[in-house]
Amino acid sequence: MTLDDLEELIGGALWFARCGQFPGEPGAVPLADVASADTWAWLPTSADLPDPVHGGALVAEAEAAGLGQARRDAELAVARRALAGLREIPGRVPALVDGPHDFTLAAKGGAEFATRMAAREAVVGRPGFWCRVVRLFAAGYWPCGLIAEGGHLVVL
Repeated sequence: MTLDDLEELIGGALWFARCGQFPGEPGAVPLADVASADTWAWLPTSADLPDPVHGGALVAEAEAAGLGQARRDAELAVARRALAGLREIPGRVPALVDGPHDFTLAAKGGAEFATRMAAREAVVGRPGFWCRVVRLFAAGYWPCGLIAEGGHLVVL
């Protein structure tokens, strides 16, 4: 996935429109099929959290290749594009509400985080985990977690 592909994907995203309808696919399971909350961990939902997949490797790789400024510019551009689309979502997405708990803000934060990490992958020419996560967001789902054993995504 190139940066242009990423920006196009984000621009046409169906943010959270299909939450709760994820049919599953290789390497990703619906949240409803996960046996226990103890078996998976939340993906980051805040920009100040570290990348749990690559750590600092993508930043270091970009810096070593002289792409530090390109990485920062790409992250900012895709984050802005994502936030513009996310602002159009109503304050509360019914599929993201469970009793008294409203996960809408967390889901939006997760989308913004994922787009920035996908930009890092694209800049260094290694589209992978985060690009896949952004594809799921764009398709209308919320990839919200990662199963510890096997590394499968948990998707609402």
